[in-house]
Amino acid sequence: MNDKMSIVNFKIALSSILVIFLASCVTTSGVISKGNDSYALKVSKGDAYKVKSSAYRIAGEFCADQERVIRTIKEDLSSDGSSSMAVIDLDFQCIPKPGAMTAKPAKS
Repeated sequence: MNDKMSIVNFKIALSSILVIFLASCVTTSGVISKGNDSYALKVSKGDAYKVKSSAYRIAGEFCADQERVIRTIKEDLSSDGSSSMAVIDLDFQCIPKPGAMTAKPAKS
């Protein structure tokens, strides 16, 4: 009987941990092209620090995949006053890395 109770208690504890973990994950729109080498990204469902750091990490990785770096155009961070519901709208560009060699036009 004690073994069955231990297994049930373990399953309940594991399920609770999983629910808490999933609830703590942020939600993102993914990177959306706005044209003219500009992009937008929306991240929500976390505290202000979490959504902001997640947005900049996602944008930074997106630019790094192009061997570029992020340049912030506009950042709008808002919160509903609770500690767990912030939203960030991030507009950014991917620009060449500082000091990166750029191709020069060929001479005619």
